[in-house]
Amino acid sequence: MKRALKWMPLHLENVENIKFWEVDMEYLMLNTPPLCNYECKKCFTEVTERAPKNTLSLDEMLKTIHWGKEKWVKVICILWEWEPLVYQHFKTAVKYVNKNWMIPVFVSNWYLLDKETVDFLYENNAVVVVSLDTLDEKEYEEYCWWTSDLKTVLNNLNYAKKKFSNKIIEKNWYEVFSLAIHMTVTAKNFKYMKQIEDFCWEEMYFDCQWIADVWEAKKNEDYVWDEKLYHEYMKNSEEAYKPMVITKTEKWDDVCCLFYYWM
Repeated sequence: MKRALKWMPLHLENVENIKFWEVDMEYLMLNTPPLCNYECKKCFTEVTERAPKNTLSLDEMLKTIHWGKEKWVKVICILWEWEPLVYQHFKTAVKYVNKNWMIPVFVSNWYLLDKETVDFLYENNAVVVVSLDTLDEKEYEEYCWWTSDLKTVLNNLNYAKKKFSNKIIEKNWYEVFSLAIHMTVTAKNFKYMKQIEDFCWEEMYFDCQWIADVWEAKKNEDYVWDEKLYHEYMKNSEEAYKPMVITKTEKWDDVCCLFYYWM
């Protein structure tokens, strides 16, 4: 049986039989304000100031989500550039997305995802992706800095694995997951892809993609280069696991991401 993550184009197309381009858009992505409890060496955001400026108000965010519903959006993504759980209106946004019959999706470093928050996400039908690049405590602390604590992350994750295992469904010859690990593959960790995949076992979806050579990654070149090695693990990770953000354009060419940004 094949595997899919609930919000991926693979799931929408092959499991739910949804044809892209029949409506205005399928995805809407919202970035949370520039606040994070980590300072990862892989971070690809260009925002260097941590003080929020010119962000959407709660009312503007809810109106944007409602606008997405009117455009027949199926998935609302709150992810990528910062830590969503630091955002004060995070739960309000997730609850509103679920109330409007769309799939709420977010990526977290998982440090703040306690039992209460896991239960909340479970009840609101969220798809949760954990950013995890190593199972070694020393490497994790070196990689993420600030408040990073792998023991706390794994403790929270073990609870979530048990909880979200009830969300795994089988449909149209696919096993569909609502909980996943996303691994950013670097020159230092690409040999551990199989280890993290095994950690997911039968309870989580595993996904990986090579590091983007931008912003913080450029400042930490030992995670990216030398060039020969960089292209080697790009090739290895792509051959092993097609990144969850890869999807199709209208001409059916693969692109990095089929998202619509509302900045």
